[in-house]
Amino acid sequence: MCGRVACSLNPDTLCRACDYKNAAGKRCTTLWAKSDIEYVPSPNIGPKDVLPCIVAGSHYGKEEERVLCAMMWSMIPPWHEGDYKKHTLSTHNARLENIKNSKLYSAPLRNGQRCIVLCEGYYEWKAGKTKKDPKQPYYIYASQEKGVRVDDSSTWKDEWSEQNGWEGFKVLKMAGIFNIFSTGEGKKIYSCTIITTEANGVLSWLHNRVPVFLNEEQDLRVWLNEELPIADAIEKLNKLTLSDGDLSWHTVSSRVNNVLYKGEDCRKETKDAGEKKSNPTSFMASWLKKGSADSAKRKTTETKKDDNIPPKITKKTAAAKHIRNECSNFTYTCNESKKPQNRNLNRYRDVLPYDHSRIVLKRGPCDYVNANLIRVDRAHRQYILTQGPLENTAGHFWLMVWEQNSKAVLMLNKIIEKNHVKCYQYWPLGDSINTMMFPDVGIKVKYISKTESSDYTTRILKLTDLETKESREILHFHYTTWPDFGVPQSPTAFLRFLTDVRQSGALDQNVGPPVVHCSAGIGRSGTFCLVDTCLVLIEESGLNSVNVREVLIEMRRHRMGLIQTPDQLRFSYAAIIEGAKQLPSNNVNINNEVVTNHYDVVSNINNSSNEEEDEPPPLPPPRGESLTRSMMADLTSNPITRNDELSAPPDKPLPREPSISTEISTTSPQAVPNSAVITNNLHEQNSDGVVVPNDNTSDGENSSKTISPPSSPDTKNEVRHRNKEKKERLAAQVREMKRRQKETEEWQKLKRSLFKPLTIGIGAAIVGGGIIAICGYLYMRG
Repeated sequence: MCGRVACSLNPDTLCRACDYKNAAGKRCTTLWAKSDIEYVPSPNIGPKDVLPCIVAGSHYGKEEERVLCAMMWSMIPPWHEGDYKKHTLSTHNARLENIKNSKLYSAPLRNGQRCIVLCEGYYEWKAGKTKKDPKQPYYIYASQEKGVRVDDSSTWKDEWSEQNGWEGFKVLKMAGIFNIFSTGEGKKIYSCTIITTEANGVLSWLHNRVPVFLNEEQDLRVWLNEELPIADAIEKLNKLTLSDGDLSWHTVSSRVNNVLYKGEDCRKETKDAGEKKSNPTSFMASWLKKGSADSAKRKTTETKKDDNIPPKITKKTAAAKHIRNECSNFTYTCNESKKPQNRNLNRYRDVLPYDHSRIVLKRGPCDYVNANLIRVDRAHRQYILTQGPLENTAGHFWLMVWEQNSKAVLMLNKIIEKNHVKCYQYWPLGDSINTMMFPDVGIKVKYISKTESSDYTTRILKLTDLETKESREILHFHYTTWPDFGVPQSPTAFLRFLTDVRQSGALDQNVGPPVVHCSAGIGRSGTFCLVDTCLVLIEESGLNSVNVREVLIEMRRHRMGLIQTPDQLRFSYAAIIEGAKQLPSNNVNINNEVVTNHYDVVSNINNSSNEEEDEPPPLPPPRGESLTRSMMADLTSNPITRNDELSAPPDKPLPREPSISTEISTTSPQAVPNSAVITNNLHEQNSDGVVVPNDNTSDGENSSKTISPPSSPDTKNEVRHRNKEKKERLAAQVREMKRRQKETEEWQKLKRSLFKPLTIGIGAAIVGGGIIAICGYLYMRG
C-alpha cells in the first residue's frame, strides 16, 4: 500500500517535470488549474494532506490536454457532512480488484474522473520478525540517472527544453481517481485516492500491495482518456507490471513515522542499508553453501568419531517459518465458494479459491469453478490451478479449458489413491468409450491417441463446442507416479516430464494458461509451478536472481496453501538445482562442490526433522488430517507427528470422499544421484495383512523421506537388523491387539449363545411358579 509520500518540488518545477507532447506533437509543460486548496511541498506528506495531480483539461473546461491540480489525498465520501477533513474513512488507497464494485469509487470511475498522482517517492514499512519488533521504514523512488541522490536535492537538475524535454529528477506517476466535494461555503474540494495492486517479486518482500505505476507516456495517455470504457481502463492497469530496475529504495530513519515531522532528513539514507537498492536474492545460493558446509562438517565428524555411523545433523527450516509468517497475514476472501449453491462444487471444504483470482465461467449453469489463475509476471508465466474434477463439475472443468484457450491439461494424481477417489474420470480412455458428452455446458470430449512413458502418459483429446461447432486439440499430460502428499521418485523423471510439457508449447505466452490439477490443486500442483517458474527465472537472470521462498509467497497470493508438505518443498529445491545444472553455463554459475552435495543438504534437513520435531515448511490447509483419519489411528498407541500446529480434523465428512479405510502399498526405495535415497513408502504390511505404521511416519500422511545412506556394509546390516526388530515388535503389538479383540468377540458370542436358553428357562420357571402359587391359593380357599 502507499501511506506516506514525499513531494518537495515547487509548483513551477512540477509544471516542467510533467511535460508531454500534445496532439500536434509539440512538447509543452503542464499548467496549474485553479483550486480552493493549496499544494505545499514537503518530504513527508500523509493522508488528508494535499498532493499534486494530473487530470484531463476537460474536467476544468480547459483547452489544454492536461492540467495540474491540487487535491486532498483521501477521497471525501459524497455523503459526508461538515468539515471535509474530518471524515473518518480510510480512502487514501483503493484496491484495483474491488474498485468497479465499490460504493465510493465506482461512481467517479463511471464518470471518467481518473487522475495521475505525482510524488518523488513514497514510504513503506517492513514488518519485523515478530510483532514486538519495530517496523523498518523504506523510501521507494524511481531509478535516477548516475550522480543523482534522492536525499540530496542539490544534485537534482532543473533543465527543460522543447527539444529534449525534462532532464531533471524523475518523479513517480501513480494511477488514481478523484471526486469533487462541495462545502457549505460553496468551495469545490478535489480529493483523490491512489490505486494499488498485488505486489510482484520486485517489492513483495517489503509489502503485498504497491501503487499502480504509469511509467510510459502511452500509459498516461490511456488512463486519462475519458472516452475509454471502464472495463478497458481497468484491463490496461491489470496488464501493467513492475520490472526490475524501475524502482530503487533505501532504509530511512523512524522520524518519518511522525506525519507532523517535515524535516528534509525524512528520506535521508540510514547506515543500516542491508537491502539497499536491490531485490532479495540468492537465498537458494546461500542455502546451498550452508548445506555444503554442513555436509563437509558431517564428513569431518564421521572421520573423528566412527567411519561407519553418520552423525545427527540439525538444521532449522527458516524458509518455512518465513513463508508461514508471511502467508498468515493474508486477508483474501473466499466468499463465492461459500455460497450455498457452490458448496457442493468443492472437493474439500477447506481448500477454496480466493475471490480476487478465481476463474469465472462465462456460460453454463453457474459461473463458479474451484480454480485460480496464478500469475508470475517477471517469469512470463501463468497457470490455472484447480481441484481434481468431481462428477458434477467435470463439465465446468472442460468449459474452463475451452474458455481460457488452454492448450494442455496437466494431471499430477491418479483417479484412486490409497483406496480414496481423488478425481473423477473426466476424459475418455479410448478403450470402449471414445467420446464423453457434457450437455450442461455444451462441450464434447473425444479421445484421439495416447503415448505412454515410464512415469507419465500423454494423450491427445479433441474438444468441441456444441454451440459453435468449433473444435481444437488438447494435450493431456498425466503424471502417474507422484504420490499424494509426496514427491516423485527423483528430480530427473520430473524434469523429463517438465521438459516434454515445455516442448509441447503448453506454457507459451501465445496460448492460454495450462490447467494444472492434482486432488486439491495445491500440493503437487504448487510444486510443479514453483519449479517451472524458478527455472525460467534462473535461465533468464542467473541463479542468484531467484529467491525461491519469495516466489512461493507470491504464488500463494493467488491460491491458498501451495506446497503442502516438508518433502514437497525440499523436492522443489532439489529439482530447481538439478534443472539449473542442465541450463547453459553462461546463465548459471553454481560452484561444483555445492552442486555435488545438494542431495546431502536435502538429507541433512530431513534427518533434522526426524530427530527433532522441526518447524514444518509452509503450512497447507488441514486437508491431510481430514483425509487420513482411520481406525488404525486410534489403535496406534504413540503416533509420531512433526506438525503439531495443524488444526483438528473437521467434525463433518468431506463432500464426495468415500469412507474407505486406507491401505498403503509398499514400494521399494530407489537410488538417486549422490547415493541419496528417496522413498515413498511410509507404511509396511505385516504377514496378517494389517497395515502397520512405520516410526518415520509424519502427520499420518504418505510423505517421502530422503535418507543419507550408510557408509559401510556393516552399518547396512545393522540398519536392516534394527528395522527387522522394529517390524517384529510392531507386528507383535498388532497380533496382541488382534488376540484381545478375538477374545472379546468370543466372549460376546458366548454371552449371545447363552442368552436365549437362559431367558427361556427363567421365563418357564416364573410361569411354573405362578401356576403353582395360584393352585395353592385355590386349594387353601376350598
